[in-house]
Amino acid sequence: MGYITGWGIHHLDSGMQGVGDDFSGILEVDGHGVFPKGGFYDTPLTWRVEYTFPNGVKIVDTDVSQQPMGVRFQGTESSVFCWRGNVLESEPRLIRHSKILPQEIHCYESTDHVQNWLDCIRTRMRTAAPVEIAHQSTTLCNIGAISMLLGRKLHWDHVAERFLEEEANRYLSKPMREPWAI
Repeated sequence: MGYITGWGIHHLDSGMQGVGDDFSGILEVDGHGVFPKGGFYDTPLTWRVEYTFPNGVKIVDTDVSQQPMGVRFQGTESSVFCWRGNVLESEPRLIRHSKILPQEIHCYESTDHVQNWLDCIRTRMRTAAPVEIAHQSTTLCNIGAISMLLGRKLHWDHVAERFLEEEANRYLSKPMREPWAI
C-alpha cells in the first residue's frame, strides 16, 4: 500500500507513544484514498486515515498535500507539531516557551536510536521505540490501508487482533500455496 505501510510507521510510532500503552477496547479506523485509475501503480495518490482510540484520542495520517510529514499532538487548547529534523511548531506560538511540569506527560527523548538501543541492552531500560509500540504502529498502518481499500470506517479489536467487520478480516492475510501453512 505504498507510503502508509512503508514509511507511515515512522510517524505513527511517534503518535502511538503519545497515546500510551493502553491498547484495550475497540479502535475505529476511517481511511479514504484516491487511487490511480490505470498504470503500474496501485497505491493511493492522496489519503486521510483517522484512528479514534477508545479513550477518545485521535491520530490522523494524511499525505503531504494536506500537511507536512510529521505528528501533531492536538490538545483542547493548543497543539504541538513535530516533523523531520526535530523541528517543533506550536499553536499558539507561546506554548513553545512553556515548561512541561514534572507531573505532566513527557515523551521519551532520544537523539540517536542506535545508541539508545545499545544503552538499553546494557541497562535493561525501555527503548525509545519499544517493540510493543512498533507492533501497534505497524498494525495501524495495515488496518489503515485496509480501511482505504474498502473505503469505509472499520472497528479493530486490539485484543483479538481482528476487525469486527468480517469482510475486512479477509485482508489480514493471503492464502498460502500448498503445502505451506501456519
